[in-house]
Amino acid sequence: MSKLFKITLLFASIVFSLSLQAQNEGRVGIGTENPTRTLHVQGDAQMKGLGGTANATGAHSEMLVADAQGNIEYANIWTVTPTRKRVWHLQYTTTGSTTLQRPNTANVLEAGRFRFRFFNDTGNTTNNGSGRLQFCLGANPGQNVGIYLNQEQSWGDSGTNDGFEFHAWATPQIFTPANWNTYRDMPYGPGMGVGEMNEIYMSYPGENSFYRILVYRLNTTANSSTWIITAEEYSN
Repeated sequence: MSKLFKITLLFASIVFSLSLQAQNEGRVGIGTENPTRTLHVQGDAQMKGLGGTANATGAHSEMLVADAQGNIEYANIWTVTPTRKRVWHLQYTTTGSTTLQRPNTANVLEAGRFRFRFFNDTGNTTNNGSGRLQFCLGANPGQNVGIYLNQEQSWGDSGTNDGFEFHAWATPQIFTPANWNTYRDMPYGPGMGVGEMNEIYMSYPGENSFYRILVYRLNTTANSSTWIITAEEYSN
């Protein structure tokens, strides 16, 4: 094939391409003669060797999404990423006389960033045996972190002892690399009474998630109590 013919063929291809673009208002089609977007690919596409720092730094807030017709657009990642939910559950029953229906402190619920347990308050002979909810971190944070929480408390299953309270810490509970696994009392009072339920909201600093903790104490029989902790984590 002569050089002149090659040049002529290349020129004709360029003219044909420009002509198609003009006919399609500047749009280019691959695999289609009627592109509907600036670049319209009818078929598969592949990209290799892409670089970036999104995973390392979390700096990117947008992602590519496609509709049912294959149109690709940018969208904010938080508007298209579904909410993720994780659930942990701890439940057990203790028996004894009314003042000895105490929780087992060795039973611990590990939930995400936190650990939860009922504390067996052997010095408390009131409140039907007591049992304070406590928490600590699940792992060494490597630095000081402050945990805020608020709590709704309801107690009593009949009569004039029914009640409702709201509690919140004005200052955070500070955990350090030295005391991260030291349990702290929740702020709601001396212990869990029979029929009491607590709903607690808390979060871990710097993370886009929050935890809801549901805590119950139920009398399954006259001489036994069931202790329940359910922890839920919601995050994007």
